[in-house]
Amino acid sequence: MNLPFFFPTRVLIIDDEPQVLRMTARLFGQRPEVSAVHTFERAADALAFLEAERALAPQIDAFGAARVTDELEETVADGGAGAPVVRRRVEIRVSDVSALLDAPRRGELVSTIFCDYAMPGLDGLAFFERLADVQIRRVLLTAICDERRAVQAFNRGLIHQFVQKADPSGPQGLESVLADQMRAFFRARTTHLAAALALGDSGRLLQHPALEGLLARLVDGRRWNAFAFSVAPPGYRLAGPGGEARLLLADAGMFEHAARVVAEIEGPEDLRAALRARTWMPTGRNGLPLYEAAEEWRDWAVAPAIEAAAEPLYWAVV
Repeated sequence: MNLPFFFPTRVLIIDDEPQVLRMTARLFGQRPEVSAVHTFERAADALAFLEAERALAPQIDAFGAARVTDELEETVADGGAGAPVVRRRVEIRVSDVSALLDAPRRGELVSTIFCDYAMPGLDGLAFFERLADVQIRRVLLTAICDERRAVQAFNRGLIHQFVQKADPSGPQGLESVLADQMRAFFRARTTHLAAALALGDSGRLLQHPALEGLLARLVDGRRWNAFAFSVAPPGYRLAGPGGEARLLLADAGMFEHAARVVAEIEGPEDLRAALRARTWMPTGRNGLPLYEAAEEWRDWAVAPAIEAAAEPLYWAVV
């Protein structure tokens, strides 16, 4: 089973100065994780565009096709009934997900919006108040005199960041802000996906602190920009200008588990030793684990690289 992820995504820029729109769109459009940049001189036009896009959500986002239900559950405590708890259930049909992986609009999710505060008609804050999608990252562009309102909006949770248009870091500063916000979007999507996977081995890897930096390097270095999370073996399908590949992931616990299974089924001793030494990834091919390859396991084996962290992350691209 594969679940689609958010790369690449689209970015919106809203500003009543055409020169600012052209310059920023050209800058953002060069990033490999950005599939398209849409520009608007009026916030109302951007709202209309986003409203039309919402109708297409099931075609570009598995969670747009998900069925979410909340159930009230009574808990039991010592001496009597406990406090009621709301359990949220997310159901995603595998057939919907499979179709989405090959959908032409797969890379058209909107992740980040930059909007100028001082806009004719609908200003930037009013625009963000009307924005229906709570997952989209919101950046407000302000003049110095608007900073007090921007701080208030940030404290209310209406925006995620504000940037002064006169910031001396210039276009490079805006590009850095975009990268930060897309990483934040990645973390939020990861949280949803890990919950859907009920925090098994795959869900645990999704929360690994080194994963975000690893994927960012793969995007910048080889220009892969389409990611589909793979539950078994854990990792990602990668696609983009760099070709197609698979990113395999593992942590220390997965090596230990695989080595124990090899011992229990009386598999090859050299395979068990290699897994305990962590010189080969505990993965397989064609849906079969490495230890079922018996004596031919070396034909399946892949040597891992290591991402340093408090708990190392092991990975390989094949």
